[in-house]
Amino acid sequence: MKILIPVVVGAIIGYFTNWLAIKMLFRPHYQKKFMGVKIPFTPGLIPKERKRIAESIGQAVGKYLLDSDTIIKSLSNQGVDKKIKGWIEGKIGNLKNNHNTIKEVLENAWENYTDIISTIKANIVNLILSQIRKEQFINETLAFLHRKIDRLDTNNIYSIVEKQLEDLIKGLSNSHEFKERLGELVNENIRGLSQDDRTLGEVLPEEIKESLDKYLEENKELIGQSIKRVLKEPSIKIKIRNSISDLITENFNKVFFAFISPDLIAEKIYSAIERHIENDETNDDLIYIIKTFLNRLMEAKISDLVPRAVDSIGEEGLEKIGDRIIKAFSNPKTHNIFLQIIRNRLEAKEGENKEKLLEYLDRNIRLILDSEEMKESLFSFVSTFIDEILDKPISSIIIKIDSKDFEKTYKLVTTIFNKFLEKDLPQIVEFFKIEKIVEDRMNAFEVDFFEEIILEIAERELKAITWLGGILGGLLGLLSPLLQMIY
Repeated sequence: MKILIPVVVGAIIGYFTNWLAIKMLFRPHYQKKFMGVKIPFTPGLIPKERKRIAESIGQAVGKYLLDSDTIIKSLSNQGVDKKIKGWIEGKIGNLKNNHNTIKEVLENAWENYTDIISTIKANIVNLILSQIRKEQFINETLAFLHRKIDRLDTNNIYSIVEKQLEDLIKGLSNSHEFKERLGELVNENIRGLSQDDRTLGEVLPEEIKESLDKYLEENKELIGQSIKRVLKEPSIKIKIRNSISDLITENFNKVFFAFISPDLIAEKIYSAIERHIENDETNDDLIYIIKTFLNRLMEAKISDLVPRAVDSIGEEGLEKIGDRIIKAFSNPKTHNIFLQIIRNRLEAKEGENKEKLLEYLDRNIRLILDSEEMKESLFSFVSTFIDEILDKPISSIIIKIDSKDFEKTYKLVTTIFNKFLEKDLPQIVEFFKIEKIVEDRMNAFEVDFFEEIILEIAERELKAITWLGGILGGLLGLLSPLLQMIY
């Protein structure tokens, strides 16, 4: 009994002492007073130093457990890469089986879908306008147009214009409406000329009169030969003889004709005219006569000439003139002449036309870009483009992704993710301040809950310490009797 009692008492004291010490770590939770005097060791150590403990734990977690380097290493291993690849494969697989349009998906995701899409369209239009209205863009565009116009293949353009004009002329030539309109124009011009008091010489351009005079001088022999051939025609001979005979009959007494026939006189006169015409010098006389006639014709008033011409020609004659104009207009040779004149004019003024075009662009490009019509046209284009994209099923876009596209997508996502880890994640971790989050969270816990967390972590160890106190107390209780027995 002398040995057992000290051992039991020592064990009980050791066990109770450690149990009380552990309890005093957590209890009491709050400061206790007796008769207004603070009771020592209240509150318990952990409740009393909770803030300091939370701060220390927060710093330990933030600096050593969840620092940016640790997070980056954990997110940079191959397991994460496989998860990213699997995630991409899963998403693409789901999208390939999704037959909803992009519009339907967004309508389900966004309550104010219409407003958002309208805002996106407006922002895109404003962004484009802000860029194309900048002086740098305008200057670069003008410089580009200048280079293109300087290097322009005008022959190709002329050929296109020629073809278009040729088709237009052919169409007009066969158009009934054109024929009617031409007839109306002829009649309108005739009515206008019938009231024109100017002379023919005043109406005709000087170039035409000079060209006509030059033509007569250069082709006098040809004109003389043509007149001679005409006069030698039997029908013309008869008409001239009859005219001379009638003239003699009208101007001489009938008694005179008892001695000589009018027809004989007419024959003699015509033979003399014929001999005179056969003379080479007669060509100059004929040209002089023609010029004299033309000069007198030039002095005649348009208002006098036109009615006479119309009366002599008649309605049928006017129709024939119109038909001849149309026929001449329809002639391929006329087409070629007309087109060649236009081409020659264009080629002659090619440099001038380019300069005018560039001047027009310089003057008007800013007005065009700043106009409301430009904004409306651009909005219509952007709106149509976006609507076409939104109306496409998601599967129709994703289905085109093959293994190569998948690898490209995977590499792109991986590259973006790795760059995010290297450049942005440290800043984000720093921004979140994990130490402060852990500290604030622990301070927000109730003392009971705080105690429960620590006990869950160290319950076995604390029990072992309690029993260790009992064992040590028992050993010390055993040691005292043994020493007494020895000494």
